[in-house]
Amino acid sequence: MSYLLKKDFNQYTKELENPKLRVSLEKLLEIINLERDISNKQQYNLKLISLEASMMLDQATINALQIFSKDMEKKVLSSNANTLYDIFNKCKTSFGNRCLKRWMKQPLQNREEI
Repeated sequence: MSYLLKKDFNQYTKELENPKLRVSLEKLLEIINLERDISNKQQYNLKLISLEASMMLDQATINALQIFSKDMEKKVLSSNANTLYDIFNKCKTSFGNRCLKRWMKQPLQNREEI
């Protein structure tokens, strides 16, 4: 894991003080195998993010703002950009689609973070 980090591994004591978090991170890195690609060397930082930094939008708000289409849950996507998700979605992978959807459902509140 230290191979991937910009700073020395020991400088992330606050981020890795929880043993469950550390084991989860190690398993995740093992699964996605970032270390096999040398272009990933010293490209990443660890950062704790507070859940209070983002807000949760309820379904009524999502519908009122037309963030997602009602057909999205049925996996029927039209070619027309009728929603905010359709306009912003330039993702090439399903992982990117899931991240964008999560970010749009839980937008950040802090101006500096945005």
